[in-house]
Amino acid sequence: MDFTFSDEQLEYLDAVDTMLKGEVTPERIRSRWESDKGIDAALMTQIQELGLLGMLVPESLGGLGLTPVDFIQIAQACGRVALPEPLAETALVVAPLLVDVIDQGLGNGDIQAVLNGVISG
Repeated sequence: MDFTFSDEQLEYLDAVDTMLKGEVTPERIRSRWESDKGIDAALMTQIQELGLLGMLVPESLGGLGLTPVDFIQIAQACGRVALPEPLAETALVVAPLLVDVIDQGLGNGDIQAVLNGVISG
């Protein structure tokens, strides 16, 4: 078995890692304390634009269609900068749960709308 990451996986990680290291600074983390929502909206927009919120969602449902192995690298990058935004909760719990509901034929078209909202931030 080959457990090495592909060039594509490493390039995606590098892009995310570079963005996080440049954007998640102590000053920006402190600024969240003064925010009504407690998040950095500009950073969440960047996270959404990189497709991170829907990285585990199949392409057929509007996501990137990546695997949990891909997420491990991203989670490590988030941990290195102590990312306070709810990326792990959204990408690893909420989005896959909504996909599972759709896959099981539960709910209705509203579930896809909710999933689209999660993916788009």
